[in-house]
Amino acid sequence: MIEALLALIASGSGGTFAKKSVQKLGRRKAIVYFYVVLVSLLAAGALLFGIQVSLPEELVFDYIALAFIGAVGVIGYFKALEEGKISILAPLGRLHVLIVIALSIIIFGEMLSIAQIGGSLLIILSAVVIALDKGKIEKGVKYMAIAILGWGYYFTFLKTFVVALGPYAATLLAESGVAFFVIAYYVIRRAELSPPSPREGRYAIAQGTAMFFGLLLYNFSIASIGAALTASVVAAAPIVNSIVAFLLLGEKLDMHKYVAIVLMIIGLITLILI
Repeated sequence: MIEALLALIASGSGGTFAKKSVQKLGRRKAIVYFYVVLVSLLAAGALLFGIQVSLPEELVFDYIALAFIGAVGVIGYFKALEEGKISILAPLGRLHVLIVIALSIIIFGEMLSIAQIGGSLLIILSAVVIALDKGKIEKGVKYMAIAILGWGYYFTFLKTFVVALGPYAATLLAESGVAFFVIAYYVIRRAELSPPSPREGRYAIAQGTAMFFGLLLYNFSIASIGAALTASVVAAAPIVNSIVAFLLLGEKLDMHKYVAIVLMIIGLITLILI
């Protein structure tokens, strides 16, 4: 469980760094250089610790599907960040957990207790409340819907690779595949991808570093407590995201959103303690 909680903190911070990076670099450069940082850190870690990565032949098709669908989700996410508020869109993106829970129970036979299901639903409903902005639909929601579907598939079937390869190798392989499709997409579209200055790129570096730890911890958590429960715990990342978004971006929450965060914390406590 501790891995999932640490992944929650890292991913919540990474989401806000992503928004700041989009503001500084534009969507295309922000996503490309995030992946340059992330994959570089993962590859360096693999070399440092002598981790071997070998994809079993029977998982080749599954790997291509995972990487492609994951890339579609990430592109949708960054497009959403370009148009709307991170403090609203990031919580909405947590709806992908419903897909992960459903598929993990149906396909992998994972089980959650009644209390854990209740805690998960409380977190997800609280995230939806945070995402509501005075009854109006936030800009970027349609792109976040693409991210929700992509993440639902990706974070469910990631378990297949965690089981087959181990958490670190699975993270390196999966994120490298997503990075390939994302960068290829922007190259084909002839996006301007010249390297940013260190000052301009510092938020891409911060996001890549945060997600390096977040994704590794997420996959170690999958190996420990399963995909459904891990996704449920990390769904509470908007708690961290809202705090960091306020500090970095000055995005303020209304009173009903503070109440939703309190309910989200209650749901998280339910998942951890019951």
